[in-house]
Amino acid sequence: MDWLAPPLSTISILIIATALGAGTSAINRRFIDVNQLKIYNRESREYFRELREATRSNDKNLKAKLKRKELRINQLRATVFKQQFKAMGVTILPIFLIFALLGGFPLLGIKGIYTGVAAYLPFGFSLLGKVTESGITEMPFVWWYLLCSLAINLPLSRVFGTAPGLED
Repeated sequence: MDWLAPPLSTISILIIATALGAGTSAINRRFIDVNQLKIYNRESREYFRELREATRSNDKNLKAKLKRKELRINQLRATVFKQQFKAMGVTILPIFLIFALLGGFPLLGIKGIYTGVAAYLPFGFSLLGKVTESGITEMPFVWWYLLCSLAINLPLSRVFGTAPGLED
């Protein structure tokens, strides 16, 4: 069997997306202070809940109180963003290189390892690939990898404790 053609390419790209997602989540865990992230999320949720209440009720006193609290929320947001940006700086180049190796950049004329069909969808969806006469979508590497990444990264970030909407 050819590992560059379905079904092995489908499975191998899923494994690659999982490995990259786990590596990215581990690096994020290293750079992001999870306790600070929880504090930020808790304070931010409370702030925006109170802001919605103040807007609905048109409470001037609560709006003034929240205006003072806005600076703290913005400082927390900036701190978390800086931590996430550091983690992204470490992970973006390796991911970019792996993506280029595997999928290439067709617009630049660079071919990757996966040049053909990477996966099949059992229904027609022309935005993700070529739809055959039988109504099956032939997905190239790029779309299958992105679909796998989207499906895998949120659960992985929850496992590693770096998900944006982390609960207390």
